[in-house]
Amino acid sequence: MAAGANEATVDDFTTILPHAVHYTSLVQKTRVISRPPHRFWVCGRKMFAIPDHVILDEAHNGFILFLGESKANGNPGDAEPQLIAEAIAAFQLNNTRLAELEQGPLDEDVMYGITMRGTIPVFYRIPVTSRLDNTVQTSQYPAEVTIVHVFHPVLPDEGGMLSQVNRGIILSCFAASRHLIHG
Repeated sequence: MAAGANEATVDDFTTILPHAVHYTSLVQKTRVISRPPHRFWVCGRKMFAIPDHVILDEAHNGFILFLGESKANGNPGDAEPQLIAEAIAAFQLNNTRLAELEQGPLDEDVMYGITMRGTIPVFYRIPVTSRLDNTVQTSQYPAEVTIVHVFHPVLPDEGGMLSQVNRGIILSCFAASRHLIHG
């Protein structure tokens, strides 16, 4: 399959994935948004972070999950910094939303993300603090370490979701992550 066709297939897959694994059914007023442009401050300038897909909890938490795909023509490692930038952008947007509701800003939050390498997911737990956000906004070196937890499912076959054995493992990983995300 050509790279462009494969990317389109993975994009279609990640569009239906949140519904298929019930990420959107555990919380009321939750919806999936594709390619929402998030403006956020980086090094004193407004920049854009454009995630492939996000799950938005409109009633409470703001953005709760990011889905992205590693592009076939790019370096798969490029997905991680982009995902972390999207998490920081969401933290800023969530605090802006809280300010509009005349509520105090969050000092910290945990964002979750999933990148897809073909049909193989990689799961992320990304803590974002106001201190980290400030260092990104002002182009400072962070005074403390931020630890991003990453989980790569161990699969017996190389075929991704095409393998029935892999499919069961991957779907159980999605089910477990759903409970982490929604508490």
